[in-house]
Amino acid sequence: MLFKVIQKESKQLFSDKMILFIAIIQPIILIFVFGSSFQGSIENISTIVVDEDQTTFSGYIVVGVNQSDFFETVSIKHDELNQSIQMVNESIVRAVVHIPKGFGSKLNSSEAGEIKIYIDSSDYIIFNTLSAAQADILRIALENITRDIVGDIQTEKEQKSIQIDEIKELFRQLQKESTFLEADLIKSKEEIEGQTEDIDELDEKLNSIKEAINGQLESLNNITDALDDIIPLVQSINTTEQQKISTIVSGLQTIQSSLDQIKAGMSDLSRQLEDVKLASGSLGVSGDVEDRLRNMDSLLNKADTLSKSINLDFNKLDKGFFAQPVITSAEGVHGDIKYFDYLSAGIISLVVFFVGVIVPALNVIVEKRNNTLYRLSTTPARGSSIFVGKFIVFLFFGLIETAYTLLLSVFWYDLRISGSLTDALIVLFLLTCSAVAIGLLLSSVVKTLQQGLLIVPLIVIPAFLLSQTFFPGDIMPELMNKLSYMSPLTFSTHALREIMIKGNPLNYQSIDIIALGAFTLVSLILFIISYRRIKY
Repeated sequence: MLFKVIQKESKQLFSDKMILFIAIIQPIILIFVFGSSFQGSIENISTIVVDEDQTTFSGYIVVGVNQSDFFETVSIKHDELNQSIQMVNESIVRAVVHIPKGFGSKLNSSEAGEIKIYIDSSDYIIFNTLSAAQADILRIALENITRDIVGDIQTEKEQKSIQIDEIKELFRQLQKESTFLEADLIKSKEEIEGQTEDIDELDEKLNSIKEAINGQLESLNNITDALDDIIPLVQSINTTEQQKISTIVSGLQTIQSSLDQIKAGMSDLSRQLEDVKLASGSLGVSGDVEDRLRNMDSLLNKADTLSKSINLDFNKLDKGFFAQPVITSAEGVHGDIKYFDYLSAGIISLVVFFVGVIVPALNVIVEKRNNTLYRLSTTPARGSSIFVGKFIVFLFFGLIETAYTLLLSVFWYDLRISGSLTDALIVLFLLTCSAVAIGLLLSSVVKTLQQGLLIVPLIVIPAFLLSQTFFPGDIMPELMNKLSYMSPLTFSTHALREIMIKGNPLNYQSIDIIALGAFTLVSLILFIISYRRIKY
């Protein structure tokens, strides 16, 4: 008996050529649509750069945007920030990178510069992707910014090294003058009688000055060597090497401390030299000694003036600044949205569309199978009355399903509806009309209930996958983006997002409204044409 049942069902199944055909092509279509729709990559997103600063540093940010795989610069402006943000609000472009005036001057003053990215947050995928892509802009821009900062540091070092070399040269001259002065004092000692002890005391003071000069010169040489050692480290660092930055900063602080000690030592030298001048004056030494002392005093004053002008300004190596010279922030022009809010327009459209298609399609198929349509055709009821009656009932049923689905989403999951609830219901009403019309059209070409149960998912699932529910059209493959406009769900999803997320009124969705109306009208016309064939 079991074998007979299997034989009977197999014969019935394989005798229906339409079911076999649908069963064969259904996986092909579904896998093709699913695979192709999700093959797009999130890159080359249309972006406007508003560069109000127009400096070298802001230019590096522009280069970073241009070279990033995520952004595609469609325009570079120097003002018009509000107009550019409005273009993001209307989804004409997806992002605006704003570089404010003063960005470059902040970096030159060792302050972190700030840039802001305004992103179309009505699309959850694009918003989250571009929010994360800030790092991509910074990675490219910071390579150039860091190079300039290191270049500035090296320039600073070279300038200070020149000044230190000038001081060293003055001290070498002081060494020579002190040697000559020592020789002059020996000669004065022979010329001046009875003041040998005073001359010896003066000589001791001079020796003390010579030792101090040699010590200062040695300290200056050490500073020069230390600067030469630090610069290769500076050239090799990047913004993430905090330990190396700390080592460099510590070394520079030591150098600055040594410079401060040299400045203090010069004050001592100046006092010692003044003592020598006073002592020599009281002894009545030769004019050569007086000239030497005046010359040494002049050289020491020049060295003192130069030393006071040397301050190592390496603020750009401050750990806080060098680690993050540029700060970025992202702002969604429509505020923060949940993934549920983003998907809900497509999911609600799917529920409405599926019910709107399957109920009239199966109803008419069952009536065809039970000869109900034939019996109706023998009554005084006109065909138009039968058609209009069915359409109204199915439409009313679809509207109940629409309101039910929408209210559940609002009250259970706090669905975001920034615009008018009435506008959202109007869009869903038009989608229901097109779904019912498509369902009636399908019923005219499907002969059995089994065929209907197979062909309805074959229509609904690809229409949903193509509806831009999961990915926006501008990141879908070009072919699939074009095919998506063959689905009424694409237009209902777009219109609902405009209303629920952006808060735009219904008149902003005129193209979507016309498209949904066209789907309804064309499907009804085709159904009416085939209606006589359904009756008999």
